[in-house]
Amino acid sequence: MSPICWTRNNKDWLIPFVLVFAAQFFSILVNTLFINLPHFILNQGGTLSDIGLVAIAGGAGTLLVRPGAGWLTDRKGRRVVFLCGSIVHALATSSFLLIDHYGPSLLVARALQFAGQAALTGAMMTVASDLLPSPYRTRGFAVFMMTGMGALGIGPFLGQVLIELGTFKLVVITSCALAWLCVGCLLGVGETMGQDRTRGIGMLQLSYNKHLLPIWIAAFAFSLAYSVLPIFLDAFSEQVAAGLTGPYFLVFAVAAATVRLLFGNLPTKFGVNRVLMMSMVLLAAGLLCMNAQIGIAPFLISAIFIGVANGYLTPIFSLLTANRTDQSSRGRAFALLTTLMDLGPLIAGLLFGIVAERFGFSVVFYCAAAVATIGLLLFINRERASERGLLQATAIEG
Repeated sequence: MSPICWTRNNKDWLIPFVLVFAAQFFSILVNTLFINLPHFILNQGGTLSDIGLVAIAGGAGTLLVRPGAGWLTDRKGRRVVFLCGSIVHALATSSFLLIDHYGPSLLVARALQFAGQAALTGAMMTVASDLLPSPYRTRGFAVFMMTGMGALGIGPFLGQVLIELGTFKLVVITSCALAWLCVGCLLGVGETMGQDRTRGIGMLQLSYNKHLLPIWIAAFAFSLAYSVLPIFLDAFSEQVAAGLTGPYFLVFAVAAATVRLLFGNLPTKFGVNRVLMMSMVLLAAGLLCMNAQIGIAPFLISAIFIGVANGYLTPIFSLLTANRTDQSSRGRAFALLTTLMDLGPLIAGLLFGIVAERFGFSVVFYCAAAVATIGLLLFINRERASERGLLQATAIEG
């Protein structure tokens, strides 16, 4: 398959976008299949602490690679990064075929798998922002972000079916096929970066850039607040009604998919910032609903509120990042955005875990709602400061 030349003047962007969409879906599906990795570790004599070490190894691989991958994406081009990332991810996934016990080799394989995924994901988000023409960018990002939701809905269930049919090795074989399919899709995508490969803005400057800082604040607050759900929901649901975790995430996924597919043009129609602020309010309200002790209804209302919030916020963060950076800095900007989103679960697990042990789950959800509210207020404050600076600069130039 020969690479498709990129052009913004016609719809040649659609075919590479579909290929990148498929590659992103396949790579995330591999990771969701590996949600069943603890099953393999425990069966091989590992402990809960060993499962934690594997998670730490994966997180370390992600955080160590993202900044460098972002720099390479801007300086050397998108294609070299997403191809190298996809190949490392596929090779690391394939290495699990040779691992039959818990040990250092498994930790290294997991770290490399996450490192490849980190480079791959950041580069593909950058490619998507390069490919999408401005009129299609809002809805395009909404569709692109469906990859994670679709994979999350399929992967864990498929993994359980494969384990029941055979062993974890069958999960690994399926994951290998998907990882190499991802590589195959990306071989058909050409370079999307323009010829101007100037140095651009450095990562440190991007982190406190006044036009980007509101995005970083809102994205980190969202990630930190939202992360209490996948971490604590299963244990908390036992206090309300056993077995509600599955229905909760089903309602959540349907709500998020509905707003992305049917109402994805709302940010364009009413303004991106207004929809972002509305979504942060819904996130906080949904977290507060978790504490209503009047039956199952508030629990599922929470799933709708947070599903709608998630449906809008993740594409909006990507959209704002793409719109507020040029091509020479976009790779590093997306690396910074995804790093902040990755930090949320790591900090939430530690911070809110202590809160849950000492004060109970109710306080956890109150604290998470407060984080979302504070993030919204800081976003409004920094966004107004950014707009004032832009108006002053325009007046001076005038």
